Amino acid sequence: MMKTCGWTTCKGLAVHLFKSNPRLLNQQWQLQDYLKNMPGDLNARMEEARTLSEMMKTGEVNQGNIVVGAFDEWIEKQR
Repeated sequence: MMKTCGWTTCKGLAVHLFKSNPRLLNQQWQLQDYLKNMPGDLNARMEEARTLSEMMKTGEVNQGNIVVGAFDEWIEKQR
């Protein structure tokens, strides 16, 4: 929806969403779909994904059912 409204900034969106709603980190495909559909260009979205991954590793964001190593591999394949 934000994309269709012309929103172009994604910094902090995924981090805020998953910090405030950890139950949403249920399946990796859901996380990937959310990141793919966020506003901003690919580089900005993948920077947000890397930030989220680092926060999962440090425990700042509950990783839920996400396998962080597999998520990191997905991020690298998006280049």
